[in-house]
Amino acid sequence: MSQYKGKSVLVTGAQQGIGRSMVINFAKEGANVAVNWHNDEQKALSVAKEAEAFGVKVELVKGDVSVVEEARNIVAQVEKKFGKIDVLINNAGMFPRVPLLDMEESDWDFVLNINLKGTFFCMQAAAKSMQRKNISGVIINLASQAISGNSPSGTHYCASKAGIVGLTRAAALELAP
Repeated sequence: MSQYKGKSVLVTGAQQGIGRSMVINFAKEGANVAVNWHNDEQKALSVAKEAEAFGVKVELVKGDVSVVEEARNIVAQVEKKFGKIDVLINNAGMFPRVPLLDMEESDWDFVLNINLKGTFFCMQAAAKSMQRKNISGVIINLASQAISGNSPSGTHYCASKAGIVGLTRAAALELAP
């Protein structure tokens, strides 16, 4: 039997790519999965349909992780549907390529808000939920090899992913049992 059977997993940015793959793989392992999406309902519905084929509960959760109230509502909706969150995977992220010398404040803010602030907001809300329910859960924050600075026209992305590494290390110390 899988270690995830009956567990509740929330994946942010789950409508495509890595997030989609994680949802499908957790569903294959018997986990109930929450598919967070923001701007493509058809892709989210497709992921949900594929996950449901494994006989698990699936919840579609629309929300912008970069907005604190929406991030909290995402977690609350999953908690209400499944009763708990055992695993949070912070996958939502953006990488619009913009050369450093052409980058505007709005370009910088867009990426940092989704990638770093969104990760923090969802992590905080899920950790509070886990603590309130006395669940020794798992929070996975996706970073990138880009933290080594090897992404041309991606200064903002590199900074956001390096920030996630620092955030995760500090949070692990604070939240560890």
